[in-house]
Amino acid sequence: MVEEVTEEITEEVTEEVTEEATEEVKEEVVEETESTEVSYYPGVFTETGYESEYLGFRYTTPEGFTMATDEELAEYMEAGQELLSEDFNALQLKYAEMVTINELMVSDETGIVNFNITLEKTNADLAEYIELFKAQIAGLSGMTVEIVGEEEVEIAGATYTKILADVETQGVVLSQEYCLRKQDDRVV
Repeated sequence: MVEEVTEEITEEVTEEVTEEATEEVKEEVVEETESTEVSYYPGVFTETGYESEYLGFRYTTPEGFTMATDEELAEYMEAGQELLSEDFNALQLKYAEMVTINELMVSDETGIVNFNITLEKTNADLAEYIELFKAQIAGLSGMTVEIVGEEEVEIAGATYTKILADVETQGVVLSQEYCLRKQDDRVV
């Protein structure tokens, strides 16, 4: 009789502990999933340009400009990797490839006047990212970068920090504007 009661109590306790443990694990999995979910999804090319619901942005390609195809964006990424290979080791290049997404590249016939949208996954806050970004572009080989200004601007209803820079490479000086903002776990 004692054996039957002990067995019955053991079964009840085991069942209760198992249910509680299962619920705790389920709650942890749900919390982990919720905290690691990222709402990013890529924009789409349209007949006249590009739209990104994620970024809240629509772009119409001006006359005389051409939008890069997915294949050309991939080639652009490879060319960027080659340029950075002088300054980055293989592991740094692989990491950059994994966290960087080139959404859009539009340029005129010469390729000099262009507009790009790139997203980089990062844990850094925007101010920290901007300082790292400035240091990174200033240290690139084969070019001289002079930061000439910084201001806040609004683009498509979102506030960006715009960094103005003069970039000298191969005897040519180009004026560049880098507009940066943080959205979720990415810098746009």
